Amino acid sequence: MRRKISKTRRDFLKTSMGTVAVIVTKKIEASKLPFPNQKIINPAIDNLRVVCCHDPDMVTGTPTSWNTIADQNEYAVVEQIQGNIDQMAMALAEKDNPKEAWEAIFQKPASKQWSEVKVAIKVNAKTRSGIPKNNPRLATIDKICKAINSLGVPMQSIIIYDGDDEEASALYEDYIGNGLPSDVIVSQRNDALGGTMSTPVPAPWSRNVNCTRDIANGTIDLLVNITVNKGSHDWTGPATITIKNHLGTFAPTHDFDFMVGITKSDAIVGGTPVRQQLCFVDSIYACRTGPSDPPSHAPHRLVMGTCSPVVDYLVIKKIREDVMNVTHTSSIVNRYLTDFGYSTNDVSDFINVDPTPINPVNQSAGSEKKTILKLSLPKSISKVSAISFDLTSKVRPIFINIHNLKGRRIRSLPILSSSDGKLFASWDGCNSSGARVGSGEYLVTVKQNGKAMSKKIELVQ
Repeated sequence: MRRKISKTRRDFLKTSMGTVAVIVTKKIEASKLPFPNQKIINPAIDNLRVVCCHDPDMVTGTPTSWNTIADQNEYAVVEQIQGNIDQMAMALAEKDNPKEAWEAIFQKPASKQWSEVKVAIKVNAKTRSGIPKNNPRLATIDKICKAINSLGVPMQSIIIYDGDDEEASALYEDYIGNGLPSDVIVSQRNDALGGTMSTPVPAPWSRNVNCTRDIANGTIDLLVNITVNKGSHDWTGPATITIKNHLGTFAPTHDFDFMVGITKSDAIVGGTPVRQQLCFVDSIYACRTGPSDPPSHAPHRLVMGTCSPVVDYLVIKKIREDVMNVTHTSSIVNRYLTDFGYSTNDVSDFINVDPTPINPVNQSAGSEKKTILKLSLPKSISKVSAISFDLTSKVRPIFINIHNLKGRRIRSLPILSSSDGKLFASWDGCNSSGARVGSGEYLVTVKQNGKAMSKKIELVQ
């Protein structure tokens, strides 16, 4: 099967009616199956097929603080990120439209209707001392949820989790309905997935460990792995991407043999169809070192594939080494392939996917990106009343920050919904630590899809 894919945005604009490059899908030989005695992840998609989109326009800047999910998403251009994910899905599945692509990527058990399918999305909720450092963008998780929902899976049947000692709910729960779909469930550790149970981990580990119960016992039909591009402090040389992401699914043991074993386990690749059907790496920002460190680079890339170790190997070689100039121990990196039945000769490069044109509906030639946003608020507030202001825009996510006139952020405000469906936010004159700030002028800044507007307000304490 052949698919025409242009190599750069310039080529895309110049040759939208022609062919620039031809990518030939490699057929997997029976002897090259990644997991012994397991099926190919998706019979319609080559396990060696990994797609990558490089697009600096997915963000409008780099955060100066990484301490909240709002910080990490402050410059994200949601429409651009999600449009790129559709482009990647079409390239991965070799389909001409997003609907057909997502229908090819995700599979359900033959005995179930899509309305009966249960889904878990494993996110990388890594924190240090309770403070997040780099986590998947809201736009990425939101788009995958919507793609699954478009097949007929109810949003309330989609559970976002990071088990064991990490906490997805603490990071993402406040964004349900404001950056994430309204009815999805964000689990407090493994609670929404039945807790844990002992399950076998095959060689090279060959012993039982605790695992998220509803994944180990097959209650979850479809598993999605969404992580970030990061390094590790735990051993010399490797990166820790999608295969280490499941240290939050299993009781973590920081050993490479353990990670190989859990990646081959029935909990992850068991089931008919195989449970883990998509691996996604948010490499818009990336960490040279350990998973709890703030980002050191901005590769501006998204990566998607079906076979976890192949995805990781290419992220290491083509982004971490070629783009970020990070050095890894080759003997360990090669095990991402050799431990799963492949050699380095089997895997060549990403299939590069052109970014979606910026705001194709609203943008004309030479115009700037548009966003619909209007802020209404009083000129002053006092210590006896909280500020309340309406937001007429329903396009989300929206982030509201209070800054002093020197530009230092004082407080981030959550978006609330009134009984009549209007969006609003309130400020009580306190900073993020709960202490009252001094009287004077402050800026209320609203950001949405990378665009911002500010209005000055006087606080009288």
